[in-house]
This record gives sequence, structure tokens and C-alpha cells, in this order.
Amino acid sequence: MDRELRVAFVSAPYRIFDTYRKVGKHPTNGIVTLAGELLDHGITDDVRIFDGAFYGSMEELVSDVKSFEPSMLGIPGYTGSMPEAERIFKSMPDVPIKITGGPYSSARPEELLEYCDVVFVGEAEESIKEFAAAAKENGKFSPDYASEIKGLVFKDKDGSVVRTGKPRIVSDLDSISFRGRELTADHMPHYRVGNYRHLGDNFINLMSSRGCASKCIYCCSNMMHGSGYRFRSPESLEAEIDFVEDLRKKRGLPPLDSVKFDDDEFFSRNENDLANLLHVLNKRDLRFTAFVTMGATTPEKVRIAAENGMKSAFTGIETHEGRRKKVCPGKRSRFTDEEIKETLEWFRKHDVRSCCGYIVGFPDETLDDMRMTSDCMTKLPVDYPSMSVLAIHPGTPLWRWQQKNVHLYKDLVKKPFSRVDVERWPGDPDGLPSPHPEMAKGQLLAIKKEAYRAAYNDPDRIFRLMKAAKDPSEALKTMVAFNEFYFDANRD
Repeated sequence: MDRELRVAFVSAPYRIFDTYRKVGKHPTNGIVTLAGELLDHGITDDVRIFDGAFYGSMEELVSDVKSFEPSMLGIPGYTGSMPEAERIFKSMPDVPIKITGGPYSSARPEELLEYCDVVFVGEAEESIKEFAAAAKENGKFSPDYASEIKGLVFKDKDGSVVRTGKPRIVSDLDSISFRGRELTADHMPHYRVGNYRHLGDNFINLMSSRGCASKCIYCCSNMMHGSGYRFRSPESLEAEIDFVEDLRKKRGLPPLDSVKFDDDEFFSRNENDLANLLHVLNKRDLRFTAFVTMGATTPEKVRIAAENGMKSAFTGIETHEGRRKKVCPGKRSRFTDEEIKETLEWFRKHDVRSCCGYIVGFPDETLDDMRMTSDCMTKLPVDYPSMSVLAIHPGTPLWRWQQKNVHLYKDLVKKPFSRVDVERWPGDPDGLPSPHPEMAKGQLLAIKKEAYRAAYNDPDRIFRLMKAAKDPSEALKTMVAFNEFYFDANRD
């Protein structure tokens, strides 16, 4: 006999409500997609999304979730928000079924089973429907029905850990529901996109493909989505945009003006398919931003994208020229400084702002390596360069390397990693040990700050950006974005 199944998907806030968010604010695609699958198939009695990014405090978020009285609680696991996710789970001990998924959870399921019933590994669109249907029938979690569903990790009745095999990858992305947008519509007036994107805040974040060929050693995309590419059709993308426009209209909001694509590699399509996809945006006069890789970028793709509304592109340069093949060994990542300059010129020619990321702190880097990478932030003509201290995320090739070479890390030899711990390892990267076995986080952060100060005091960059501004509004956005990055160099 079916029981009532009330599902709460909760997105834990990153590092407790950081008010400085130049990266913007919008729902994550993961829980929106999973909630949509349950809605579309009528499996649950009620399903809601509680997104921590739109709450003012943890207490307010938890109170809202509790008042819903869920019978199933799902929180995705990301490295940056694991302490908050754990706190939310533990604050709701009476929820009958607790589930998690996402990159961190997929990489460390045994850890998550300390306070969850089930970990969904990799893509969960198929397994979540089977699991929810069985949970509705049984009213509680049972290893008996869970053992029949692929892609799960849980504890059996005797306490042993059970893995039910590889999850089913969604081969047809057009089949994925977007009805979960209904559950985030109340937050639409509060969406924010980073000024460096050069878009408006009447925007939507969309997924048009899954997969990446770059094989970067710090990334877990292949763990989550497998190898190769899968694409949504233009018709599917158009249907989702129409769906969102209708939601906005019902709430008295202005029409969309922008799209932020969350693909790992937006230029992975061939030129004809890219043009067909972007025609959907062009006929609606929508601008957009996307993540691209240097290796997949061609002059023709840049032209097609710019003529159909691309205002900015983000790509990873990561390190200085001599180390790029080590960091991103995929075929599309083997590029030189001269090739980067040429690609940036293609963007500049078509009035597309470039945003490029760098990383310092790789375990085998020398101080000279890091300084050479820092110098790239100034010498390469990127519009908005950014730098991160390396975070070694579970599930990545670097994580596996670190576990094999843990003897190089004195603090991990004394006490192995067991969870993201902001008290044990404060600072950037927050809650993780220093990525470099011989350099403290403070040293790496000092290199990052020095690089920012040099890049955002560069008169050539300032002149180039202000010259590119077409009107006072764009000039103001440029100044604000520039100051936000400069602020990053000077805040603690």
C-alpha cells in the first residue's frame, strides 16, 4: 500500500551565507532536474526545493524545511558545502529517508552513510524515480528494494556497505524534465549574475550538454558524467525557455534577457549544430555566457556565438605554458601562450569579453612555477583573469594521487582526511588541507593576492576594457566587475 511521500530537496549554502558573491546566485541544475523528474512522473505527493542561496540564515532554512515535514530529505554533496549539508542532515533526525548525491557524495559514499540512508552515485535521473516509487510503496528505507536499483550505495541490515553497480547514464538529454523550474520560480526576482559576465539579472541558467574531453587532473566531470558528449536538441532548449518565460509572466516579471550555460564545454558541438542551437536564442534576442575550452574554440565558432548573442566566455588557462599538458592532459588542452593570444583576439574582434581562470598550489609546483603562472595573469591579454588556490576534490585524479602519496603531507600522516573540516583546515581552500605538501595555505594565498594586484593594476588592461565599452551602462558594469576582482586581491 502506498504511503504519503513528501520530498524536500535542499541546496546547502556555501560557507554560510557569504554576502560577497561576485559569481552570482541561481539554483543548481542538479536538484531542479531531480525534482522535475519526480513531478513529471507523479511519483510523490509533494516535492519542494529549498535553496540555501536564497535564505538569510541557516536557522531560517532549516526551519522552513522542518515545517514542510518531509518524509524524504535529499541534499547534494559538494566539497564547498559539505559542513553545511552535514549540519542540515543532523538537524533533522526524524526524517524517515535521507538521501544524497553529487560529486563529493559519489566519491566518498561511506562518509555520507554516517548520516544518510542512501548515496546516489553519478547521474541520478533514472535511479531517483525507481527509488522514490519504492519508497512511496514501503514508507521507509529498506535495503531490500534499494538492492534492485543501479547506482546506489547504502548499508545492509548487517551494517555492511552495499554498492549496486554503475548508474544508468541518461543517453537522451531531451528526456530530462525541466518541470523543477516551477519549484524555484519564487526565487527568480533574486537571481544575480556576476558583472564580469556582462549580462542582465533577468536570466536563466541552462544545461545544453553533458561531458568534457579535457581530462583535467583537478576535475571530477568524468566521474559524474562518463566520457564523451551528449547534447540537447534546440527544440528541447526552446521548450525549457518557453516554460520559464511562462513562469515569469505569471509572477509579473519581465521577460528573460540573458542565459548562462552551465555546460562543461559549450563549444563541443560542431559549427552547424552550434548555429542551430543558438538560433533559439537569437530569435528571442537573448544574450548569453558559457564555459568554453581553448582547444575547442575556433574563429568560426566565436563568430557564430557572437552573432547570436554571446557577451562573455570563461575558459581555463590554469598554469604557465610549460605545465599545461600536465594539468590538463586531454588533446583539447595542449595550447601555447601564442595560441591563447590568438584565441583572445578572436573574442575581442567580436566584442566578447574573456574571463580566464588560473590555479596555484599543484603538489609538484615550485615557487618559480607559481610566479610564472601569476605573471600570465598580467602578460596574457585576458579581460578578467581570476586565480584560485587549488582544491583537491575527492573523486579527481589529483585526489587519488594524494591518497597514494599521503606520506608527503605531514598533517595527513598524523591524522588522515575524514571530512571537510573548516576548524582543522581554515582558509583557502576552506575545510581542506593545503594542496601543496611543502607550502602552507597562507603562502599560496599570498601568491594569489600578489597576482590579482598586478593584474588589476595593469594600465593596459584598464585601457583595453574601457575602450571596449560601447555605452555608459557597459562602462559602469566593467568598472564594477573590475573593482570586484580587485577587492578579491585585498580581502582576507
